[in-house]
Amino acid sequence: MTDQHRYRITRGGFDVVSVFGSLGASAVPGPVITSVLALHGYSESAARNQVVRLVSRGLLHRSQVGRIAVYRLAEALRPSYGRLAGRVEHTEFSGAFAAVVLSIPEARRSDRDRVLYLARRSGYRPLRPGVLIALTEAVAGFRAEVGADIGVEGRAWLEFCSLVPEDMDQARRWADRAFGIAALRSMIGDAEARVAAALGGSELGLVDYFDLYYAVSGELMSAPVLPADLAPGLDIHTRLGHCMSTLNEYYWAAFGPAVLSRVQALPNADLIEWDPQAPPADRRSPRPSVRRSP
Repeated sequence: MTDQHRYRITRGGFDVVSVFGSLGASAVPGPVITSVLALHGYSESAARNQVVRLVSRGLLHRSQVGRIAVYRLAEALRPSYGRLAGRVEHTEFSGAFAAVVLSIPEARRSDRDRVLYLARRSGYRPLRPGVLIALTEAVAGFRAEVGADIGVEGRAWLEFCSLVPEDMDQARRWADRAFGIAALRSMIGDAEARVAAALGGSELGLVDYFDLYYAVSGELMSAPVLPADLAPGLDIHTRLGHCMSTLNEYYWAAFGPAVLSRVQALPNADLIEWDPQAPPADRRSPRPSVRRSP
């Protein structure tokens, strides 16, 4: 039961999504996306192809304002988007794990792969073959997605239940087996060291910055939210959240003003919908006061 790579957001898709965060915007017109991605080294056609792929996968929603397409992030991306902003998640262990028991025929391997992907995105991890556990209850959303993807027959292949360990020692063993706590400890230490070394050395270029941002954010978005009593001293989301906050602050100090200036001079900048809770609200204006070529 491994992660299904073909369902992951690609680097190109990630760069499209990063446009929203790098502007502090909730809706962005297509020409603005292609302009920002040009700074990442994308041609106009390559940028458009990435946007089309995300729309086809339901990760971006498109609306039309006259002849201009305007894009918004799908709701499914919101939790990950919050993590990228450095917002820390916390949870407590209830004494039981949410669980799902799978029995999907080998002849339906593609359905099985899709179910495993949806389960992982909902927070489930393999305890043993055919048994997945989660720390947070995500059954309702998971059931709805499975039903929409593979229908009533597919839902019959899944049994939802709760697993209650005998004591905390067993709970920690299950958590370590399913979520790989030892590997997570190593990963968070490496991420902190990479961020400190990169930002403490010579000045980063925009492309190198986003290479680092992509690597660290991928670890943050894939990391489970683990209660402290199951993984004492790990505090993974606080620590990775601090890494992301540090990277975000670096971006707004080193790159943000120039990117905003470029974007606000574009003819379609008035179609951007700014997120009032995202930085840097004090540097943005809803419409550019001067029109000039980017």
